[in-house]
Amino acid sequence: MSHAPSIELTPGKIARRLTLVALALIALSTLFHFTALSAGEEAFWGQVNWLDDRFFVDKERNFPTFFTVLLMLFSALLLEITARLSKREQEPHGKKWRVLSLGFLFMAFDEGFVIHEMAIEPLQRLLGGGDLGALHFAWVGPGIVLVLLLSFYFLPFLSSLKAQGRIRFILAASLYLGGALGMEMFNGQFAERVDFDYAIYSIWVTVEEGLEISGLVVFVWALLVHLRAQYGMVSLNFGRTAPMGGDAPTPLSTGSTVTIAPSWKQHLATLATLLAAVVVLIFIFRSQLFRPIERVAAPEKPGNTALQSALGTSVWYYAEALDEPRHMAVGAGGYIFVAERGANRLLALVDNNGDGSLETSHVVLDELDRPDALAFDPNGEFLYIGEQSQISRVKVAGIVKIGEPEVVIVEALPDTIGEIAFGADGLLYVARRSRCNLCMEAEAQLASIWRYQPDGSGGELVMGGLRRVAGLALQPDRGILWASNSEADLSRRNLPPDTLFRVTAGGDAGWPRCHAGIIIDSDLGDMTSCDNVEQPAITLAAHSAPQGLTFYDQTLLGAEFSGDLFVALGGSSEQNPPTGDKVVRIVMEDGLPTGVIEDFVYGWRTPEGTRIGRPVDIVTTADGALLISDDQAGAIYRVVPSPTETP
Repeated sequence: MSHAPSIELTPGKIARRLTLVALALIALSTLFHFTALSAGEEAFWGQVNWLDDRFFVDKERNFPTFFTVLLMLFSALLLEITARLSKREQEPHGKKWRVLSLGFLFMAFDEGFVIHEMAIEPLQRLLGGGDLGALHFAWVGPGIVLVLLLSFYFLPFLSSLKAQGRIRFILAASLYLGGALGMEMFNGQFAERVDFDYAIYSIWVTVEEGLEISGLVVFVWALLVHLRAQYGMVSLNFGRTAPMGGDAPTPLSTGSTVTIAPSWKQHLATLATLLAAVVVLIFIFRSQLFRPIERVAAPEKPGNTALQSALGTSVWYYAEALDEPRHMAVGAGGYIFVAERGANRLLALVDNNGDGSLETSHVVLDELDRPDALAFDPNGEFLYIGEQSQISRVKVAGIVKIGEPEVVIVEALPDTIGEIAFGADGLLYVARRSRCNLCMEAEAQLASIWRYQPDGSGGELVMGGLRRVAGLALQPDRGILWASNSEADLSRRNLPPDTLFRVTAGGDAGWPRCHAGIIIDSDLGDMTSCDNVEQPAITLAAHSAPQGLTFYDQTLLGAEFSGDLFVALGGSSEQNPPTGDKVVRIVMEDGLPTGVIEDFVYGWRTPEGTRIGRPVDIVTTADGALLISDDQAGAIYRVVPSPTETP
């Protein structure tokens, strides 16, 4: 007589195996994460960042998260088994087991899709923002309230259990909640600080996640012990036998065996459910579990370039082999972040020893949507990323992201987000490009600059009539925001000039009816079209295509450059001879332009007219050098004083 296959739910054996898996995951998490922090991306054959993403317990949708979801689903299954047996024995509070089963199903869903994280930002706003301390991860507030309510609801049920069983369940809950709520509040105080030690934070996060996993393992063990003590040995039978008996209770002894044997219809339903669950889990975790990391090679040694620079300075390669590097941002610790648009990712470029040469690079975020603009908030806590149709932000510590990126602004009109920057008022300024060369835009939010609260709320128009803003920079000593603007391309004319504006609240730069403050468009305007429009602070050659800009507030290049404005001109072939293709220095005095504009870095177009690159953005590094990104050549250049053997 053949026996149907079955699985005996033996408490000790299952608990030991789950504990070994949990310990292995925590050990691998610790190994890979702290190796990444201490040794850099060269460790483990250059795959340490890939391994860190897949195993670090504080990152989402990776192996530890997958294991946690499976533990929750297994707990839900055991609770459902307990509910059925309790119903058969007509025990009091039997429905509570099913309520718990549904609760664990929701917890598994939340863990996989990170639902609770979505509540953090709205709850932070509700609490008034600012320094929330232990409530930085604001979901813990409602979480504590929910735990208290559920405690009162389950108190009679818990009291009905045997003393030893009650202690086991209380221990499991204490471990899990101690991590999920207690350590989350403790770590929130670290996350509030910009200058916190990320290594110490990582240790506490590992403790937090370890407590949560331990609580789940203990809960599974407590459930299995309860099943065995209450109903005898429990096994899952996969044969085609009748389901558990009818309504009449059947006496059970401690040594008896309860076989849960579904009918063939229930088998099909269970199989379909399991297959669906596996497909969903694989879909959720697909990018983290299977896609290998791509490494970015830094040049072995800084090399000179074909570019030329102003007397007393030299230009060197800082990074090569990048895929459309666009705008850059300088973070805490002097780390350089660059939006690599062609690869849809955010990179951190690291000078480990402070010698001015790039040693390593780190992929901070990938799977972005053609990222272009970057800006740190005034506290240096969040890095904002302008993508094709949205602006997101991610918290960073050093070069490592904390948590997942959060969308703060969604743009309904794709490919209209230009540059972003924070003003002296602490608000986020967003430039929106026009979708045409000369037209009356139907959408009022285009061809303008808007500002928002850091969380993306409270949007308001600041300045209009700006056709295509590609750069924003804050003048440090005056707190004034400047914008680079490409004016309309008028065929066969050396007009209008491209412009730089001071961003003025309530101002109107005039486009499309008025260009550069003085040129009336006869087709779209009239004789009064240039009345009361803002005048540009600087005019540049037509079709220069001004891009990124920065005010130099250091002295490395020389005290004479301090306070001056540097602008990357992307250039155009509309003119003959072509214009742009260089970085210019706008000499300032007492915060005002003197009218002197000098070529600072040039040579992107050969004497034969061949373009070898295109400058996009320019930033000042912590040590006083200038970095220039080139999206056509896939390079970043470093400008330093000369003569020098190594920058």
